[in-house]
Amino acid sequence: MKVLLVLIALMFSITAFSAPAAAPAPFAIAYVDFQKIVQSYYKTEELSQALQGKAQERQKKFEASKKALDDMEKEYKAKESTLTTEQKQSQEVSLNNKMMELQEMGKKYDEEMQNLQSDEFNKLKAEIQTVMKTVADKEGFSVIVEKNVIYIGGTDLTDKVIETLNVGHKAPEKKPVNGK
Repeated sequence: MKVLLVLIALMFSITAFSAPAAAPAPFAIAYVDFQKIVQSYYKTEELSQALQGKAQERQKKFEASKKALDDMEKEYKAKESTLTTEQKQSQEVSLNNKMMELQEMGKKYDEEMQNLQSDEFNKLKAEIQTVMKTVADKEGFSVIVEKNVIYIGGTDLTDKVIETLNVGHKAPEKKPVNGK
């Protein structure tokens, strides 16, 4: 029993007088307004214009196909009274097929544009995140969060990220919100 007490006392004295354990490194947190960064990045406007151009191209193709269908329908209605029952059925089937093709074309164009927008935005987002990491490392921050999730503390790196992204380029003009 004495041996046990001596061992406990010895362990206590060793732990009480030994050097304290190293404290963890400080946890530096920064935050950004990601939406403001995206809106202020010069490539966002370039991307928007490129996507708008592609959408207009597709819209022109769609409108041309729709006009061709409308012309076929007008031609059918003009000749309808002179056509036999078999010819009417054949024309109607043809018109229905063209209408379904037009609907499929519209769906395909919409899907392609959504995929293109998503892919391009993901590339833009990756570029922004890379710059955010660079700025955070340079400024000594280990974590960056969206500004909406932090209530107290932290450092705003939004403007530094925007400046870094737009080096050598003019930042886009800020557009008024709701026409104001």
